Amino acid sequence: MVHLGAPNQAFRRPNFRRRTAHLQDIVEAVEIGIILARARRQRGKNRRIARERFMTGFMCTPSTEIQSNQLISHAIVRNLHGAYSPMRQLGVWEAATENAEKREYAMSIQREDLIGAWHLVDTWVDNPDGTQTRHQGPTPKGIIMYTADGHMSAITRWSERPFPQSGVTDADKARMFDTYLSYAGRWSLDGNQVTHHIEHALNDTWVGLDRPRQIEKRGDHMYFTGPAGDGGHATIIWQRERTRIER
Repeated sequence: MVHLGAPNQAFRRPNFRRRTAHLQDIVEAVEIGIILARARRQRGKNRRIARERFMTGFMCTPSTEIQSNQLISHAIVRNLHGAYSPMRQLGVWEAATENAEKREYAMSIQREDLIGAWHLVDTWVDNPDGTQTRHQGPTPKGIIMYTADGHMSAITRWSERPFPQSGVTDADKARMFDTYLSYAGRWSLDGNQVTHHIEHALNDTWVGLDRPRQIEKRGDHMYFTGPAGDGGHATIIWQRERTRIER
């Protein structure tokens, strides 16, 4: 005879197991919710960064968000099968995304990566004294073109270059010269450095010179960096013709 006050082990054990399984389901759901919440915040942050960098000439890699979504899905599926903890998988996703960006930036530039037309997004010079010079104004315009047979031409200019219809002075002419840069010639590629071998130029003293530029390709954007006059360091950002957005 079973005492009424004694615990019934035969009935308590299955109930305890069901409660434990239910709690485990709740914990997994909460952990997955944390993953999704952090992922949403990260994607929102990426979009904000992309907008801010676009306004200053910098763009995030378009493939980053796609890679992130794939890795998030993989992390959740693996978690449901008990392969890894959610927090560990989230750390793997973040590390994989960062490494993917670094690998893309480190890839060697190929000739076909340059061939075609590119439009200017922004350009400036960082001076040795720490100041910055926007030598083509706050919203510069320009185009650079590379042909498959090794020719190139480049133009950068101020977006606004008013010129009087009459009564032109020497100061007007000098201003038009100072706000416009153009040259053409041949080009060669060595690793991630392109060199422009100048054969024609608005400034005749440039003819015969070589202008080397290090390249960092980010999606449909191309970042040129190299020496500028007076010991400065120039940055020029170009965007491919087929995907550029008119400003």
